[in-house]
Amino acid sequence: MPGHEPNEAVHEFLDPLEDAAAVLDGFSKLLVLGKKGLYRVGQIYMWSLNGEAGMPLRSNDGGDIGIFRAAMHFEVIEADPAKYGKPYRVTTRGYSYGLEEKPKRGVAGNDLWRMDWHPNGRSPVDYPHLHIAPNMKAHQPTPRLTFEKAVEWCIGFDAKLCCSPQEALSTLLLSETNHRLNRTWNERPGEPVG
Repeated sequence: MPGHEPNEAVHEFLDPLEDAAAVLDGFSKLLVLGKKGLYRVGQIYMWSLNGEAGMPLRSNDGGDIGIFRAAMHFEVIEADPAKYGKPYRVTTRGYSYGLEEKPKRGVAGNDLWRMDWHPNGRSPVDYPHLHIAPNMKAHQPTPRLTFEKAVEWCIGFDAKLCCSPQEALSTLLLSETNHRLNRTWNERPGEPVG
């Protein structure tokens, strides 16, 4: 998302994502890890949903669904003001979103699903992919998946909302539209780029 200076660009980037997380019932805060001082061009940062704790999700009937974990690497870059309207913007450099079943007796639960993209990780799998049952070790290639899509998957698992389902989906669509309007690579041939 564009900004007149790096800090504004980061806030324009994070605010819609926080709105997306806030449709889920429970505490949600995107914590930028390791940031000191003002945001700088060329520095890669990472946000994490509620830090290491993730976000516990309850179902509409009051049961525990599990822990929603989300993290994203991002970078402030210079932007073409003629194209973006402002001289700075934020670009995504990788993500990991997943729903982990409720922990049992202090032992972490198994993942129910996971959306990953780690182009600079240790794994040779550097394209966006999905891990789903029955084979959580398989890397199912996907287009780039958004945080809003991960929140939508949580809703599909019956996560309790703090608004109506229609309001939640409207908020997610609005937030995801910000991303789609400013992205620089499309997900499928023929799909529009920002």
